[in-house]
Amino acid sequence: MNKKSISIVLPTYNERKNIKKIIIEIIKICEKNFDFFEIIVVDDNSPDKTYEEARKIKDNRIKVFVRKGERGLASAIKFGIENAKYKYVCVMDADFQHPPKFIPILYNKLIENDVDIVIASRFLRESKIYGFKIRKFFSKIAIYFISSFFPNLKNISDPLSGFFILNKEKIDLKNIRCIGFKFLFELLSKQKLKVIEVPFEFEKRRYGKSKMNLKEIINFIKLFFVLLIDTKEYKRLLKFSLVGISGIFINEFFLFLLTEYFNIFYVYSAIASFEISILWNFLLSEFLVFSDLRKKGLKNFFIRMIKTNLVRGVGIIVGLVTLIILTEIFKIHYLISNLFGIFAASIFNYILTMRKVYI
Repeated sequence: MNKKSISIVLPTYNERKNIKKIIIEIIKICEKNFDFFEIIVVDDNSPDKTYEEARKIKDNRIKVFVRKGERGLASAIKFGIENAKYKYVCVMDADFQHPPKFIPILYNKLIENDVDIVIASRFLRESKIYGFKIRKFFSKIAIYFISSFFPNLKNISDPLSGFFILNKEKIDLKNIRCIGFKFLFELLSKQKLKVIEVPFEFEKRRYGKSKMNLKEIINFIKLFFVLLIDTKEYKRLLKFSLVGISGIFINEFFLFLLTEYFNIFYVYSAIASFEISILWNFLLSEFLVFSDLRKKGLKNFFIRMIKTNLVRGVGIIVGLVTLIILTEIFKIHYLISNLFGIFAASIFNYILTMRKVYI
């Protein structure tokens, strides 16, 4: 019979009131469910001396590391994984938002399904979130946005989770930059891994303050752009933009042609021009932008073409509304107004095309 072993990584910063309680609870859970385990506390030299509280628990299964030259949640997680004795490593917060009772559930799912990572997701149907609803709202928006740019995040409901278990032998930590606090986001974006998710109860923080602040939001935005470069997804975005620019000329040409030479009312001309440019952009996108994501076959080709028309209907509406407002209310020439309409529509088009047509 195989022995069950696990390493628990707890990255900490100013968690003095929580740390002893969470460690004691983790020990109780692990003693019931595992043959061998260790708890790795990675503290970023907390001003409240979190590491001193952790060291008060006299147990050789607890390792406390104090980092004085480096800070950051993602880098602390990476440090903890690198120093883990066992190949199965669970990462979780030390503030009780991630209940220790879910550790064996994550472990069993990892073993039973033979995957690389099991994520405790906040956003599955069975999950429960206790606390700030506004944070849940913005988290879901952020996840929808980032998963529209990185194909590896397809079908993952919570790539921003901080509670997960992984097989450290299946992941590569060498190219993980550890910007900010979203370690899992970077890992999943850069590596194709076998992932499943399980629901859990996201509890309220017991003591202390959340580490979410403006600096971390800026780091998250920075990480997003860094990942676009590291994963080469910026090339896809650039090609999509160039295709879109070519579509602008097609759109403007037919709008001018139909309005000036065929005497069609400019709004009707705009609708026809939008459709022509959509078909133009679709054909170029098929072979220049999304060639690695599209499924082969004539049937799939026509399905994608229909979907492209449907999802870009939102873009058409946005573009037309912008065109009409600028032309009728602000008395801007319709060709110039149309350029603003195209720009507004393009913001929607990339996200909707990625999510609804190709991934």
